[in-house]
Amino acid sequence: MDPNRIDPNYIGSVEWHNLDQLAMWLVFLPLSMIVFAFSMAIAHAIIPSAVSSGHIPTIANKLRPLFYGASAVGAVLVVIVVINIFTSVDAIWDVYPDWWI
Repeated sequence: MDPNRIDPNYIGSVEWHNLDQLAMWLVFLPLSMIVFAFSMAIAHAIIPSAVSSGHIPTIANKLRPLFYGASAVGAVLVVIVVINIFTSVDAIWDVYPDWWI
């Protein structure tokens, strides 16, 4: 095994840019999942439960489509982010061509 293959000194600006893009998508993944999960929970569980128990007025049911729309946007964002992560993961292969695992 060539010791220079693991030396991080050969990483150029292109590789750093690709790794930066991968890190950005990895940050956006949990954010988009949180948007999806909280919007779905509010629209599908919290609002109906609070309306049926009388804690909030029944007019709040009109907000449910807004939260369902936000959860749909969150789900689409999750798919887009996962696709971009799979296309950006090649940046790791450029830096470390041999993986032990």
